Amino acid sequence: MNRILWICLIGLLSLVACQKENIDETTTTIIPEDPTVVITTEGDLAGKIIDESGEPVADALVDLDNKQTYTNELGLFILRDVSLKSNGSYVTIEKDGYFKGSRRFIPTDNRRQNIIVQLVEKTVSGQFNSTNATSVIVEGNTYVYFQADGIVDENGNPYTGEVLVYTHKLDPSDPNMPYQMPGDLTAITADNDRVTLASYGMLTVELESPSGAPLQLAEGKTAKIHYEISPDLRANAPSTIPLWHFDEDNGIWVEEGEAVREENLYVGEVAHFSTWNCDLPLEYFTITGQVLNNFKNELDRLVVDIRLANGGGFGGFTLTDGKGFFTAPVPADESLIMNIKYVNNCDIEVILYSETIGPFNSDTQLPNIFVDFANLDVELTTFEASGTLTDCDGNNVFGLVQFKDETGRILESIVTNTDGTFNTTIVSCNDIETVSLTAFSELASTDGSSTQNFAPTINFGTVALCDTFDTDEFSFVSVDLGIGIDDDEAHYSYTAIEYSECANMYYFEIAYADAMNTFSGNIYGIIAESSNPFTAGMTINGIGIIGDNNMNPTSIEITFISVSNDAVSGSFTIVESGATGVFSAPLSN
Repeated sequence: MNRILWICLIGLLSLVACQKENIDETTTTIIPEDPTVVITTEGDLAGKIIDESGEPVADALVDLDNKQTYTNELGLFILRDVSLKSNGSYVTIEKDGYFKGSRRFIPTDNRRQNIIVQLVEKTVSGQFNSTNATSVIVEGNTYVYFQADGIVDENGNPYTGEVLVYTHKLDPSDPNMPYQMPGDLTAITADNDRVTLASYGMLTVELESPSGAPLQLAEGKTAKIHYEISPDLRANAPSTIPLWHFDEDNGIWVEEGEAVREENLYVGEVAHFSTWNCDLPLEYFTITGQVLNNFKNELDRLVVDIRLANGGGFGGFTLTDGKGFFTAPVPADESLIMNIKYVNNCDIEVILYSETIGPFNSDTQLPNIFVDFANLDVELTTFEASGTLTDCDGNNVFGLVQFKDETGRILESIVTNTDGTFNTTIVSCNDIETVSLTAFSELASTDGSSTQNFAPTINFGTVALCDTFDTDEFSFVSVDLGIGIDDDEAHYSYTAIEYSECANMYYFEIAYADAMNTFSGNIYGIIAESSNPFTAGMTINGIGIIGDNNMNPTSIEITFISVSNDAVSGSFTIVESGATGVFSAPLSN
């Protein structure tokens, strides 16, 4: 395997997490947690991160219990062989310029879990001087009232000056709300009971100084939220409703105060800002099911959207996994409307299946759900796409696949199975003449492609991903680091690599071996996402993950890098062992 080819691909994929075999092997560990016992299982988490227009968001940081990766240019990511909690796993997504996104989901055993998160761009709704009392309009009749002299900086010190107010209203009647809302609807009441919520609306508020420093309400000060109730929910909206704030550390809603209905507004006071939710708490049970088409093919990545049938708010949301299965908490003793939806770049919301379910008074396995694409209210073009990704030697490789039509419009982006195979249903709102496939792999430096005429079933066959980069343009220098790992003497050498045009980044390589050469390998990573060339004297934060030359999941964290005219130096930590080291080496020219 050519090392340069490998690391260049990593730049193209924006650090998709490293591959490991036997991902479907499940282990369970009982972990005590109040108030429930949590079972963890090893599995994969794959997802798509999009913006408000449905376009992919690249280079977004994805974090699941400190296991991190970045979305690639398709907005895709995968975290492999991660521990998933049976009562709800929590993943966060961050990118500069956007509100923090997150999702809480209930995993299913031995299958890849899927999520879709829509990041919302941070825009200023208004600003005010902290010495004045003022109101900032969010949207329509929704606004926030601030007291005078009620703002502090992130250290709790009084703040005087201009305050920028960033807000985002989430309306349960908006079809995008499930993709934008934080976590799920799992909550903890003031009495420490675990419940699910029926949402009447959410509001995110963040405060910053003009320089971008975070601000917060001062202790003893409050702000008053005036939230306009959606017309669809006014008939059943109660006169008072609990307020809940989203705990970003634990991914769960926490009850804090209440709002009072004043005509078509809910009005409540809050002592701090995050995302606030006007919701009714409900006892819940868990439903599971599987979604298939008429040919009994599993349908993955479909949205399961659950609402109270009486118009009493949004009640649940999840996605089908790699085999079409889903698990979701739903309100107990309530009639519910379950909609199965497909998310793509259509201009309309595509509901594939709708049914009234419940009431439920226990955990329930639903009958199989069949989607008949031929008898929908909206005209859709569908086809089954299958194939296998290989390297140039014919070995199957795990990868990422994107489908486009003849106009270049993206139809879908998916992650293959572990063995590089894929078999998926693609849905389009437009007619299609040809379908082109572009694939990327962790183990090859170039993409592979294939174009086929449209047909109800398209087998792309074997798509080979082959190396094409000219490695002669790279030069290397090394220096012995000589640090220890796991109480055995090991030697590390750092290799500086010339700026790579293939990914617009600098890279490093660390080779290691113990004294008896009983273990050895090469670890690759990205020094920095930086323009070319480095500037003398600049200090940068590096990124290092990826694995060794056998694709084992050793992780590297670059904690500091200093750059001079002709050298780079810094420190690193090997995450699994805790071993640390420093390096210093000339830059390649």
